[in-house]
Amino acid sequence: MSEKQTNWFKAFGFAALIVGVTIYVSITDGDVHWPAFISMLLFYAFFYYIGAFLAAKKPESLTDMIVARRSIPLFVAIFTMAATWVGGAYVNGTAEATYADGLVWAQGPWGYALSLIIEGDFLRQKNAPV
Repeated sequence: MSEKQTNWFKAFGFAALIVGVTIYVSITDGDVHWPAFISMLLFYAFFYYIGAFLAAKKPESLTDMIVARRSIPLFVAIFTMAATWVGGAYVNGTAEATYADGLVWAQGPWGYALSLIIEGDFLRQKNAPV
């Protein structure tokens, strides 16, 4: 299958999924907030197409894929790591521990920061400038 056919197949598959979900929701439940539903569909479609576009740039090897060719900008790496670890329970628990016992006894931020330093030191290239 050529690349153009694959792109049309992906677009048609995603559009069919959106139409199917919309029909299902409209048939099963009449109490839908349609502006919010449509904005959610647009949000997911936007990120789907970003992912499909970036997935087309295939890496040369598995190692390149795992480390993203070591070309991720620092701000993207920081926000990715923060989004991986920080959730609502973590934020509430850390705030509670800090309020109750002080910042020294809130162990999460210190442990995560230390693990980031160790992980970064372990995973970086040995010939990369420090």
